[in-house]
Order: sequence, then structure tokens, then C-alpha cells
Amino acid sequence: LEVCPLSNLILGYTYDLRWHPARSLMYRGVPLTISADDPGFWKSHGTTLDYCYIALAWELTLKELKQFAINGIKHAALNDTEREKQREKFDEEWTKWIEH
Repeated sequence: LEVCPLSNLILGYTYDLRWHPARSLMYRGVPLTISADDPGFWKSHGTTLDYCYIALAWELTLKELKQFAINGIKHAALNDTEREKQREKFDEEWTKWIEH
């Protein structure tokens, strides 16, 4: 399930990210991906802010943040070769970031 937390907040679909329904879906094991929702309209550049806001509002662990990113790769419109490349790249970058 694709979730656009900041867009949902800005548009008034949720009034507080701490109570966004995706949080309970996550705890029920539903695979979620984080998206920026219509980046052309919002002039957004990626999902960094979405991740920052939900990390704080949902009190996410590093393991949970990593799983969101992995879900994004797993469910992206990529062929198997590209998906594997993206996952390898992510794993390398994640390891560098954690060890830094």
C-alpha cells in the first residue's frame, strides 16, 4: 500500500500524523511504501521529509525505516534485474550510513 503522509496532512485527510491510519496498518504487517504524492504539483524532491516526519510521529526504529525503504524497492515498477540492482545499492548505502 502506497502512503503519502505529508500530502495527507496538508490536504487535511489526517490532522495529526501520530494518528495516521497507516501506522496501525504497519503494526498489523501490511507492507507499506512511502511516497511524496504528485511531486510535480507539490514541487517535492523525493521522500526525505515524509520519512523524517513519520520517523518522529510514529516513533519508528531504524529497522522499521529500513523496511519502508525495502518495501519501496520491492513494489517499484522495475524488472527483476533493476530491482536487484536497486536493492544491492540500497544495502550498500544503508551499511555506509549506519557505520558512519
